[in-house]
Amino acid sequence: MMVNNVMLKVEDVNNSMLTRIKLFANMLCLNFAKEDFTSSLHIQCFYRIHKNNQVLVTSQDYHTFDYDNGDENGTNNDLWKNIEKVSNQIEGNLVTQVLVNDLKDISLFLSNDFQIDILISNSKSNFENMIEQYRFLPSIEDNEHIVVYN
Repeated sequence: MMVNNVMLKVEDVNNSMLTRIKLFANMLCLNFAKEDFTSSLHIQCFYRIHKNNQVLVTSQDYHTFDYDNGDENGTNNDLWKNIEKVSNQIEGNLVTQVLVNDLKDISLFLSNDFQIDILISNSKSNFENMIEQYRFLPSIEDNEHIVVYN
């Protein structure tokens, strides 16, 4: 992990448009575009989306399944339903500020007062060397993925 590059690269999404929000199981993928710079952030740790002091989505919402109606494809849960409610309000907004703290938690502030918090959610593991928390994928031309572990 390149600590200084993580902060610089992730901060590059400042003043970019959040073009797409997508789920793969409970991994949140955010796509950004700014002039000729495109990037993606794949989040596997705890995240939450909130606005006006109201939590609208968290990664933990994935664990509230609708067991009565089955869940064969892993999408019949609160996470998928809550993302569906807010994605059209988030997509197309400008990232106005990016904060990265010393723990590598990220806060993304959007132009419409939404905020996305990405929080490292694993301590040092006794059973695995490293657990991926999130991955930042800069422009397609730049093949260097920046991975942040616990």
